[in-house]
Amino acid sequence: MVDAALVEKYRTRIEGQLDLGEKFEDIPYSREYDIFKAEQYPPITQLYEKLCQKSAQILKITVTPKDAEKVAPAIRLAHLNVTPEGVYALTYLVTFVLLAVFIVLGIILFNLFIMLFGLLACLAILFLLPTVPKQILTSWRARASDQLVLAVLYAVIYMQHTPNLERALKFVAEHMPPPISLDFTKMLWDLELKTYENAQEALVAYAETWRGWDNSFIDSVNLITSSLFEPDPQRKKELLDQSVTVILDGTQENMLTFAHNLQGPMEALHMLGIVLPVMGMVMLPMIGAFMGASFKSWQIILLYNIILPLMVYGIGTSVLSTRPAGSDESDIYKYIQQQYGAPKPIIFGRQINISPRVLAALIFAAGMIPVFIYAASLASLTPDKLETAIYGLPILFLSIYVVMLVGLCVGLYYYWSVAPLMKVKHEVEDMEQEFAATIFQLGERLQEHKPPEQAILDLEESMPQSKISNFFSVIVDNITKLGASLKDAIFNERFGAIALYPSGIIKSTMSLLVEGAKKSPEVAGRSLITISTYLKTVHSVTERLKDLLADTVSAMQSQVKIFVPVISGIVVGLATLTVGILRNLSTQLQTIAPGGAGADASTAQVSQTGLLDIFQTKFATPPYLFQIIVGMYVIQITYLLTFLLSGIINGHDEMEKRFMLAKNLIFATLFYALISVVVVVLFNALVAPVTRITFTEQ
Repeated sequence: MVDAALVEKYRTRIEGQLDLGEKFEDIPYSREYDIFKAEQYPPITQLYEKLCQKSAQILKITVTPKDAEKVAPAIRLAHLNVTPEGVYALTYLVTFVLLAVFIVLGIILFNLFIMLFGLLACLAILFLLPTVPKQILTSWRARASDQLVLAVLYAVIYMQHTPNLERALKFVAEHMPPPISLDFTKMLWDLELKTYENAQEALVAYAETWRGWDNSFIDSVNLITSSLFEPDPQRKKELLDQSVTVILDGTQENMLTFAHNLQGPMEALHMLGIVLPVMGMVMLPMIGAFMGASFKSWQIILLYNIILPLMVYGIGTSVLSTRPAGSDESDIYKYIQQQYGAPKPIIFGRQINISPRVLAALIFAAGMIPVFIYAASLASLTPDKLETAIYGLPILFLSIYVVMLVGLCVGLYYYWSVAPLMKVKHEVEDMEQEFAATIFQLGERLQEHKPPEQAILDLEESMPQSKISNFFSVIVDNITKLGASLKDAIFNERFGAIALYPSGIIKSTMSLLVEGAKKSPEVAGRSLITISTYLKTVHSVTERLKDLLADTVSAMQSQVKIFVPVISGIVVGLATLTVGILRNLSTQLQTIAPGGAGADASTAQVSQTGLLDIFQTKFATPPYLFQIIVGMYVIQITYLLTFLLSGIINGHDEMEKRFMLAKNLIFATLFYALISVVVVVLFNALVAPVTRITFTEQ
């Protein structure tokens, strides 16, 4: 009879000697799953989940199997904590509430157009709102796709020295950033719940969800699972190596195809988002002067500040959703924040102990004080003087100031949120470029049967002075001076080298080195050489992609920084010129109308023809309001095009996106304000002689 206590005693002792790490049954996957999900999902997605849950409680409905099948896969794959009933309940509630609001507004304002527009908007919501889970899944997959290659690589390298698929999945879940880590954590959780019988079944099922998105990932997974049944060690290694080659080749082909197919969508975006709206802006002043009674300001706002930005956003997100996997531009924003804390604004070399968002809001509030003072002064004017002030230059210049203040504050917020960390990021990127060649040399030394500690010592002595050499110098000092083990020399929370160098790729690579060294130096060496090959290949593909996109990116950058601000500023000046001339002509014509100061009997014929009513300037959009509409559109289109450009160039790199937004918003806003002021002043000088024209009685 076997003594259970004795078996448990020796099992615990053997596990401690082998340093197998955490036991699967002791890992709280449910807690990690919730934490990963809370960190990965933006607040808007979490709000959507809460709204769906509340709607399901308010409106009890039964969804047909056909409708449920439309949203259930997206809900499951995007890890949304909602039900199909909740999705459709929210859709029906929002549709009903908005329809009631538009009907009430239409009755109160006696406006049939509002009711018609509300009906169309509610129909659009009825069809579009159920697609939100699919849109969230698309965004999720777009971010996760860049991490597929590295996930396959980590799994393959781990299985080369430890052919255990469960532990390989665990290694990927621990060392990959979200969102791909959440998918692998979910796989492990499904294994715990016995949703799948084994890790092979769970991985294959997950790979099938990428069919149509990245078929090379499916082929790689099939090769990995096939290696589990291969008895020949050499053949097993060939299958694992082939899985990495397959996904790398597929990645390169997909990225090159994406670059070639990008010209069409970018040209369409240029026409719909820039050329046509700007051409429309040129016509708006004349339309407002001659059709002011039927062309309202809110319609311009609806078109330029809501509909057009939504169209540009839709086209931009559809373009980014087609961007394939393979970028090596890892998002280290959160990782650096964990190491150095949330960034604080730095002004004139001094750090301000306040969040960038709060500081930008305070600057905006302080900057709006003159606007509130001027608005209060208008309240005491008579109607005639108030109308003159509304169409005057002071309020126009004040509106330009407001637009400039909005753009600057938004740009400063993005600048302060990343500027203190950009130096660290660039240093990390330089290290990662040197890291690929360095780990290849280290892998070669390990292939010579040297222990990892000795191989690192030899490498550190032969390396020239560089950023990455400092990393290995810290490891050598920890080993030689502190007597630390290889694992502690790298990962110890107090003195480990990785704590000084916040790089995800370096951290995960050194984890593979430590894991491989448990098997043999040769296995660890092969792992490092494979990673080095991967890094060099992806870097070359990324540089090739940037070369192919250089012309498109350069054209879009010039449009964002120069074309849109210049044309928009000129349009504001034209609007001021047009409205000023037509208002003066309308006033002078009224003086010769029947009963006017300069009227005679012959002017009755003019009045009967309706020529005196041709100018509807009293209904025209005031220049200051038109300028605000145009200025806000400049800010919106600059933001959207920069968001698109950053996604195409840098993938989902949050720091580069914020830094590019800061530069473009600040430059475009200032340039637009400068052009607007200069053009308004010049055109006002041109219109001055016209405004002095008077009609006198002959």
